[in-house]
Order: sequence, then structure tokens, then C-alpha cells
Amino acid sequence: MTPRRSSRSTGRRSPRRARSGRDRLAKFINLRTFYPTRVEFNDYYAWAAQQFDKQVRWGTDVLEVTAVPPGEHDAELLRVVLRDQATGETDSVLTRNLLIAPGGTPYVPEGAGLGERVFHASETRERLERSFDDLSAPYHFNVVGSGQTSADVFMHLRRSYPNARITTNIRGFAMRPEDDTHFVTLHRFTELVGARSDAERAVATYFHLDSGETSEVDADAVILATGYRYPMPIPALAGLDQYLRMETPERYAIRRDYAIESVEGFGPRIFLQGFAEATHGFSEVLLSLMPMRAADIVQSIAENASVESR
Repeated sequence: MTPRRSSRSTGRRSPRRARSGRDRLAKFINLRTFYPTRVEFNDYYAWAAQQFDKQVRWGTDVLEVTAVPPGEHDAELLRVVLRDQATGETDSVLTRNLLIAPGGTPYVPEGAGLGERVFHASETRERLERSFDDLSAPYHFNVVGSGQTSADVFMHLRRSYPNARITTNIRGFAMRPEDDTHFVTLHRFTELVGARSDAERAVATYFHLDSGETSEVDADAVILATGYRYPMPIPALAGLDQYLRMETPERYAIRRDYAIESVEGFGPRIFLQGFAEATHGFSEVLLSLMPMRAADIVQSIAENASVESR
């Protein structure tokens, strides 16, 4: 993480960090709202993750997955090769069931040149702290995207920079999240086709879907709230290509229980989290339904183990 700039006597100060805490369920319920902030979500997930410190290897990369024993149809286990990020040492584990849930890869539209003033929304906090530490300055921020992240970035900018001008460009007619906030400086039916930046400014080029014209937005920063992608086939599974079935050249054949369909006789099962939106619907990417998806996978594993033990 980039070090934060120190406050100065000229009136500049570092961006505020939202406060978060734990053991606050009763207080949250008393608010009579079911819209926790992302700070609260992050705090909760960090707390939940700590409960599994003894079962989880944090800071570990998966290098490859191979079948054991290797062969055409008689594999019974999977060997997962791991690398410790801190020491560089490698290790491996054997498993019969493998769940892959690495999260999405930030999507950058074609033509957008990343730079100091053009960046993906996943870097928003760090970039703002580093380059836009004067909260009273009349910055111009250009936010690209119509999803929940775009709305969250917009609200964060509005609260943190009261004198800033915020332009939001979306391809559709309206923002997609269920939100009753009145958004301004909102440009509809515009698609980002290019972005560039230098040390002083950022310029985004848009194609107007209704008129066919192009225009440019000159801003202090262009924030790409353009979502994430889940590329398939998954590189770590390249060693298992002969066993796994593809529905299309770019998508695994995924069963209802989130397992990838495999050739007959292949014993191990590989489950995916986050990759099945095309077959399982938009709920695949919703955090609120993650427990339900996990429950489906656990139930499938348990039922399969029960059948094999008979």
C-alpha cells in the first residue's frame, strides 16, 4: 500500500477513513436499515476470515493442479501445487474435491490506457489518498460504469470532496442498483472507447450510442467502475483440460451444484464460485447469496461421499 501523505498547514488533510467496529449487531438492527456500507462488509468478512486461521493457508498461490494418477480416465485425486508468497517455498496437497473461488479480474475496457489518473475502481482508496489529498479542492472526477461499484464510488466522492464536480458515464438509461438517490451530471447511452492521462489531466473518449457521435471528458481522474471478468479456462486447471468438459470454447460446462462436468470415470470434482453467471443467473455474483451457494456445494460433496461409502 502506498504511504499516506502527511497533513499540511495549507488546509490539506488526508482523506477520512470510515470507522468500523464489531459486536454491533444490535445497534445495526436499531437503525432499521438493511444497507450496510462496504466498510462494514469488509470488516465483517475480515472478522469471519480470522475464525479460520488454523484451517486456511493465507498468502499462498496455486501454481497448478494435476490428476493423480495421471491418465485418461482413472484419476482418483488431485494434486494442488502451492507456493508461499512470503518465503517462495513450494508444497502440494492431495484432495478429492477442489473449490475454486479466486474472485474476478478487474476489467479495463479496450482503449483505456491505465495511468496515474486513469485507474480501476478497485484502486480508488489508494489512488485518492495518494494523488487527491486536498478534500476541499474543486476536482473533476469522471466515473465510468452503471453498477453498484459506480454508485458507491459516486457517493464516496460526493461525501469526501464537497467542492468536486463528478461526471458519471453509463451505456444504459439509468444506474442498475436499487437506489433512490438523485444522481446529477449523469450522461446516459455513452460507451468508453478510450482514455489517456498525463501528469496533470485525464481525458476519456466516449461513443454516444444514440447519435453515433464521439465526445471527450476532461477530468482530474477517470475511475473505471467497469466490473470484473472471470476468464475461462482457468490457467491453474490447464493440466486437467483432457478431463473437463467445455460448453463453449470460453466456458466450462457447469452443473447445478457448481461442479464442472468431467469425462466418465474421472473421480475428483472441481467446483467453481463466481464463474456461473451465464448458467445460474445474476445471483452468482451477489455476496448476500454466497452462503446459499456454499451450502449447495457442501451438500453435494456430502451426498457424493455418502453414496461412495455404501
